[in-house]
Amino acid sequence: MIQFLVESLLLSMAAMGLAALLVSVALPFYNKLTGMQPTVTILFSPLLMGFMLLLPVVTGLLGGLYPAFYLSKFKAVEMFKPATKQDRSGLVSVRSGLVIFQFAVSIVLMLGSFVVYRQLDFAKHQRVGLNREHVLVIENVRHLNTPSAREAFRQQVAKLPEVVYASHTTDLPSLGYFGGSYEPEQGSGSRPLVPLLDIGSYMTDVAFAPTLGIDMVAGRNFRSDTGADSASVILNEAAVKAIGWQQPIGKWLRYSDDEGIRLQVVGVMHDFNEGSVRAMIEPMALLHESSQLYTTFDSYMALRLRPGTEKQAIEKITALWTAAVPGVPFGYDFLDATFARLYRTETKTGAVLGVLTGLALFIGCLGLFALAAFTAESRTKEIGIRKVLGASVVSIVTLLSKDFLKLVLIAIVIASPIAYYAMNRWLQGFAYKISIEWWYFALAGLLAVSIALLTVSFQSIRAALMNPVKSLRSE
Repeated sequence: MIQFLVESLLLSMAAMGLAALLVSVALPFYNKLTGMQPTVTILFSPLLMGFMLLLPVVTGLLGGLYPAFYLSKFKAVEMFKPATKQDRSGLVSVRSGLVIFQFAVSIVLMLGSFVVYRQLDFAKHQRVGLNREHVLVIENVRHLNTPSAREAFRQQVAKLPEVVYASHTTDLPSLGYFGGSYEPEQGSGSRPLVPLLDIGSYMTDVAFAPTLGIDMVAGRNFRSDTGADSASVILNEAAVKAIGWQQPIGKWLRYSDDEGIRLQVVGVMHDFNEGSVRAMIEPMALLHESSQLYTTFDSYMALRLRPGTEKQAIEKITALWTAAVPGVPFGYDFLDATFARLYRTETKTGAVLGVLTGLALFIGCLGLFALAAFTAESRTKEIGIRKVLGASVVSIVTLLSKDFLKLVLIAIVIASPIAYYAMNRWLQGFAYKISIEWWYFALAGLLAVSIALLTVSFQSIRAALMNPVKSLRSE
């Protein structure tokens, strides 16, 4: 027993030394993957040093207990006898249990990766009410100090052949908005309206809606002339619903911070996510910049570009910016990129899950390969007899492989409800989310079965092709 335990401890300690070396090599890739910045010196902190000393001891003891107690109980004379079917089944059952556990973990991670990827793809590419693609965002527009300077620059940019629309705005979806409280005028309706409503707003111009691809559900967009809509407001569907209006066009809102300011609803725009899909769509409004209702520090220009002209457009706009605001760097971004940054945590989670899935599958395949080798060796005589009696290579491979397929199927049955529960809980953090489809489980199961069959096929085919004369005479 001591011999087995010491051997297991030595292997575990050697593995820890190799692991520490691999950590130091893989640390830059880990930092890039997670966005964290630990250094190799963290391995020498008192807490981690204690953990590194304790872990191989615990692992070595756990790994060595079974062979130590199981093999040491045999009498010496029995060790030289062929293993009985009962002895083999004891070893196989333990190894089979470990293989099931390893593949169950792999399948849970695989399903988690599927769901995280699908949710991120949904969040980044949904187009409900807003078209984020090919929209260039110019930052630091506040350096164009006067409204006339901003308008002159906007008109210069709008004339470029690469630019479809150009809009000046205080804020943009994914980059924030300013808030205010508004009091809907009750009118003569019998149904009471909400007395006061907080609405997030953008103060912008006539080109804002077409630049971002925002459709009008009712009413109209702002007019082109500068001051005609200084007392106008465009609400989204969520704001109209929250207020309780059945026919919102022509209704009035009173700005609560200044009771003298009244705004008339001229249009209703389609709902869109101004931020992450974690939150419900909130009441939003567009105010014309001529209203001067609110003063913000932020100032942007949003440009809808013709697809494929981004590089040329940036070069030309940079030259115009340098001429208009010398000494101020030209800062720009793309709207779809600003939305993508809202999901940094989920993106890192998906990348880490992908790596863990690969590692878990690799470890599971190692266990399955070892079990296949053990089974093939213990059934060498049986395979030889079957071949002498006329069994084909395909039938023998099928015979050996179906037992391992059962293990993977058991792992799928165990892993599926666990993965469903875990990913359903994760998706609860999103107001707008995908549904977990049945084919996720079918695809994960198919991949697991395919990987398992590839793993055991080498040993199965090798055993099936062995010369039966050689296997039967070697006793």
